[in-house]
Amino acid sequence: MYKLKVWGKEFLFPLSLFAFLSLILQYSSPWLVGYDGYFHVKFSYLLREYLYIDELPWLQFTIYKEHFRNHHLLFHYLIVPFTYIDLMTAGKLAASFFMALAWFGLYMVLRVSGIPYPMLWALIGFVSSNAFLYRLSMVRVQSTALFFLLIIFLFHMQKRYKLIFTFSLLFVYLYDAFPLILFISFAFTVSGLLIDKQLNYRYLVSSGSGILTGLVINPYFPENIESFFFNIYRTIFLKEKFIRLGSEWYPYSTWGLLENMLPAAVGMGILILFLPFVKNVKREEYAALILCLGFLFLTFKSRRFIEYSPVFVMLTFALVFLRRVDVKHSLLVAILFIPLSVMTFQKAKEDVKGTKNPIQYEGASLWLKENSNPGDIVFNSDWDDFPFLFFYNHKNYYILGLDPMYMYKYDPKLYRRYQRITKGRVNNPGREIAESFKAKFIFTDKKHRAFIKALKGDKYAEKVYEDKWSVVYKLKGEKLPRED
Repeated sequence: MYKLKVWGKEFLFPLSLFAFLSLILQYSSPWLVGYDGYFHVKFSYLLREYLYIDELPWLQFTIYKEHFRNHHLLFHYLIVPFTYIDLMTAGKLAASFFMALAWFGLYMVLRVSGIPYPMLWALIGFVSSNAFLYRLSMVRVQSTALFFLLIIFLFHMQKRYKLIFTFSLLFVYLYDAFPLILFISFAFTVSGLLIDKQLNYRYLVSSGSGILTGLVINPYFPENIESFFFNIYRTIFLKEKFIRLGSEWYPYSTWGLLENMLPAAVGMGILILFLPFVKNVKREEYAALILCLGFLFLTFKSRRFIEYSPVFVMLTFALVFLRRVDVKHSLLVAILFIPLSVMTFQKAKEDVKGTKNPIQYEGASLWLKENSNPGDIVFNSDWDDFPFLFFYNHKNYYILGLDPMYMYKYDPKLYRRYQRITKGRVNNPGREIAESFKAKFIFTDKKHRAFIKALKGDKYAEKVYEDKWSVVYKLKGEKLPRED
């Protein structure tokens, strides 16, 4: 039975170091990394007041307006304690904390597995892809999910079936990527069958029953199950060419993937060369290899799985290769990896530094907040503008956000009409926007030149605010003061 003592220096020092490095990465930019983090922080802030939210009136023309199934429920509650300070700072501290927690999860697995210099290899293993570090710098669930997956992997190593059940149940509340837990159980079941020639069904029973319990004992049951299958459909099987999802759901080029996870690619290359000489493979080593290949396959399908694949590549490298070399050679290999790790960390810092500045939305959002009534609908010209608008101004409601499919499922014809309007293919669209979308205002950034051109001279749309990045129009009704 594998055991781990994680108190004192075995706990506090590694976690503190990982938190320090996460903060360095996070504060390469003064802003939150990515887009969706602005929504998650503000939503968690509102969760403090409402305690439980099952509708999103801020997304007026989506399936979530009246029936919101929060597939990040536990994650949002975990953010709540951070929201008692400035929300921008809250988001950055939350992202750093959850990244450090995932980092510590890798360290625990390596230490339990008897890997020499586990903290050093945890550092190298985690800094194995700049794209991975960038994505885990976001205020999104992936860092916490990775921590859960690594801990669940550890519990599989230890055959801690009750803990597998418990963490599988909690993962359902955390994130609807819970099939990944079944993937871990499947990998250990197959590896046990190959090594022991016996079928150990308890892995799959423990994780499967935990997942089933979490799905049924759920505040959103049974709509949460429908929502899960819908999210599977929209991300994997969606074929509508006129709906483009976020870039994270599209694959990297082969060269782009190699550039984005070069240290992990080197680790994978060493592992492939070493595999023919490996004897007496252990259960968790077979399982790690299966998971490594599975996550790499998923990463070739969608770039968002780079949130998992580099760490599982390096975990497999550690379990299969580092266990079979002496301490001196392990240290020598680590020294060879260090320049790659430093380069990768620096590249991740540059990526974070280049994150989008929300000032493009701040002025218009605050103007709307000050010059509108609660619940007034703002026609936003892009679905991915919503997190920023919501972050600065939750007083108003918006047309769509988070994902275009949420509006498409709500009303496909209306969504196509929305596209035509925002692309400037409808002349003088103000009246239609006011009548069909019940909007009082229009927000658009200046990249929508055709849309702005279509609004020029529209007697139903009056320009009331403009800055370097965006324009706000008032539709019908009482005149509002113009911005000088």
